[in-house]
Amino acid sequence: MLKIKRRGKAGIFQITGTVAGTRIRESAGTSSERHADAKRAKLEAELLDVATYGKRRTATFSEAVILYRQKGHSGRFLTPLNDHFGMMRLADIDDIAVANFASKHYPNAKPQTLDRQVYTPLIAVWRCAHESKLCGPHEFRRPKKPEPDAVVFAKDEDLVKLGRVVS
Repeated sequence: MLKIKRRGKAGIFQITGTVAGTRIRESAGTSSERHADAKRAKLEAELLDVATYGKRRTATFSEAVILYRQKGHSGRFLTPLNDHFGMMRLADIDDIAVANFASKHYPNAKPQTLDRQVYTPLIAVWRCAHESKLCGPHEFRRPKKPEPDAVVFAKDEDLVKLGRVVS
């Protein structure tokens, strides 16, 4: 059970105690008892979740992005994804949530744009998190790309019209 205690001259609260075998001693960062107690309750709930469900169930998208960036990967196209999915648990992000994000942020985008700016960075972060055992494998379906138009080659008559000699 975690408790809050006022410490120091500034009267900043400190959270101390043990939850599920994990010893905690950290600053609440505030001199407001109400805010410190709210932070204590949130921290206690997170620790209980990790103890009960494991890290795979409780890791957030922001944690996965931080891990991805720490491993030296590019942050290109990650800002909108992190702004939207940041505090969501990886276990709660599914194909429908990603499709809703894509339609909200890129309403007129072609499938190739969605693939490049949404699905590729998201899947890269997800794979990095999966390798670190923060989540299970991804199950995202990329948008279907349209078939390219068939190439129509010039006929001899067309080349003659252009002034080319056909042999």
